[in-house]
Amino acid sequence: MIDYLVTGAAGQLGRVTLELAKKRGKVASGADVPGLGLPEVSVDNRAQVLAWVLQHRPRAVLHVGAYTDVDGCELN
Repeated sequence: MIDYLVTGAAGQLGRVTLELAKKRGKVASGADVPGLGLPEVSVDNRAQVLAWVLQHRPRAVLHVGAYTDVDGCELN
């Protein structure tokens, strides 16, 4: 069984979260937006998230993804 599913796993906080889980003997799997070399799950796509969660059946989902484009945030 997977302990944690981690969104935003390619980012700084996501990578650290996966590393800490591993160091503590936990099983964790991560995903991020397309093009980053990880399984692709868009958190704004309910069907993708639900399929991912149902496939892995984690104890918890850790959402650590972030939109870090400050100028983009101001515009949108």
